[in-house]
This record gives sequence, structure tokens and C-alpha cells, in this order.
Amino acid sequence: MKKSNTAFNAKLLLLFLCSSLLIIVSCTQDEISKEENLQKRTEAIKYPIKYPEPSQFVECVVTHDNNTGVVLDATDVNQTANSFFAPAPILIKVKFNFIRKTNGTGGAATADMQTILNNLNSVFSVHLSGIVSTLVDVKRIQFVNGGDDTLNSDDLFDIDNQAEHNSLLTNASLYEADMVNIYLVNSLYLSNGNAGGAAGIMDNRATIITTDDRHLEASTVSHEVGHVLGLYHTFKDDAGVECADFSNGYTTGDFVIDTPADIDFLPTTNINNCIYTIDPAFTGPCGAVYNPSLKNIMSYYGSCRVGFSVVQHMKMNSNAVTLGVTCQGGGGSSSSF
Repeated sequence: MKKSNTAFNAKLLLLFLCSSLLIIVSCTQDEISKEENLQKRTEAIKYPIKYPEPSQFVECVVTHDNNTGVVLDATDVNQTANSFFAPAPILIKVKFNFIRKTNGTGGAATADMQTILNNLNSVFSVHLSGIVSTLVDVKRIQFVNGGDDTLNSDDLFDIDNQAEHNSLLTNASLYEADMVNIYLVNSLYLSNGNAGGAAGIMDNRATIITTDDRHLEASTVSHEVGHVLGLYHTFKDDAGVECADFSNGYTTGDFVIDTPADIDFLPTTNINNCIYTIDPAFTGPCGAVYNPSLKNIMSYYGSCRVGFSVVQHMKMNSNAVTLGVTCQGGGGSSSSF
């Protein structure tokens, strides 16, 4: 009987040891998996996909993470739980040019500069296409104050034609080559009629009107700065009409694959509370029905516009470097927008 108990106890001990070994192996595998994930995340921070860097940087006035207030630059990435994967933002200076009447009256208030910067930073942080892979370097663009100037001119306070607009944009005393230049005028009438703003593609100058406080509309200013950074209207069709099934999004329309095909004459009866009801009568060249994004900043859907698609962000990242308006942060300074 004693021998039988001894054998039974040995079996229990062996079973216990095997079970413990399985638990240890399982835990070890979990720890290895966690460690591998941590390593991948760390490498994503240390070695993100890089865009070409400009040959020379301009020092920025302010550099910090909007969410945490932590100062950031190209080698100082905030590694908190909220932004562990976020690469250092691309920083762009904005030069504000106030156009007033000859007697110095009219135009935007100087305090509006901060509102415009806040609006830009808010809109440019919105990604419409969903979650961006943490292993892809889609940098956040942040805008900082690059200074301001004032021009008193009755002729340029209200822009009535293209010649006056050209005169404003070529004013050497106002223009800064390494910044986004925003010209705040009372009204803007060009060849295509009255406009809330105007900007060329990959041109670091944007004109915004102050009539009815249009310059304080986040969607208006962000739309024009989107043009500055190389984006076209979502309904662009002079290179070919975009198929609603995304099949030719790289080569037609706005040349951005993840912005739904759009047209500039959607019936307003199909738009209610910034929701578009699909109309089968409006089909694209490939037979699919249009279902445009009313939220995209580069559309013409007014206050419905709130942000950019992921690929639009990627294009602007690269174009900011090409345009030469990126700047390097002063890593020792901190401020708040």
C-alpha cells in the first residue's frame, strides 16, 4: 500500500510540474509577444519612414505637442501613452499681412491671428479616412505665428480685379519666402466672381477676405492653405472625371485615391444636416453612383467641411518640404496656442 501511495504522489508531482511548465511557457510566450510589440513600436519612433528633408531649416517660434504641451523637435518625440507613435510634427510659420484702408481703419483685428492659428491646427489634426497605421509616417502639421505686417491702401483693401491681386501678392515688403503668407483683405473679386479666399497650388500665398468674418471660418482658411500645400478641389475634372468606384483616383479628379469622387453641382435637395443622400441619377463615368465626402476641406460643402483624408495629409507633408515652408523647432522653448 505504501508503494502504491508513493507512486501516486510521484504522478501528482509530475502532473504539477508539467502544468507549471505549461504556464511558464505560456507566460513566456506572452512576455515575448509583448516585448516584440514594444520593440516594433520603439523602432517605429526611432526609424519612421522619412520624407526628404529641406537643405536648410528655419527656426520656429514655438514647438510643442498640442495634446500634452511637451516640447518636440526632430529628435525629441513625446513618448506618452497618448502619442507614443506620433512622429514629430511638421511646423509651418504663418505670416499675417493686414490690409487696411489708407487711413488705417478697417480689416481684421490683430487678435484674429491666434484664432486663425487655432482653427488651422484644429482642422489639420483631423483624418477623415479612419485610423492611420502607426508604422506610416503621416506627420501632423502644426502652424505657428511667423509675424505680421500692415499695408494701408484703399486700392488693395478691396481687391476688384486680377491686376490688383497680383500687385498685392508681389508686394516685396509683405512677402516672406519661407512661410505661408496670408493676406487679409476686405473683399475679393476675381474673374470667377466673388470669393471667400484664393490660393494657387503649391504657392505659399493665400488671400482671405474679412467681410462677414470669413477669415475666422476654419473651413475657409484651411481650404486655401490646402491649396498652398498642393491639394486640388475634390471635384476637379480637367484631367478627367473620376470614377466613383475609386478605380482611377490616382490619375483623374484631385489625384488623391482616398477622396471619394465628387462633382460641383450636386442637388442641394440631397444634402441635409451635412449628410448626402445618394442619388442614383448622378452616376460616374464607370457606372457607380456618387457618394462624395461632404466633410472634406477641399470640397465646396461650406460648414460641413472638417478635415482631410489620410492621403491628402501625406501629400501635404511632402509638399510642405518641397515648397520650403517647413521649419525646425527651437527645442528649448515652450508655449501654448
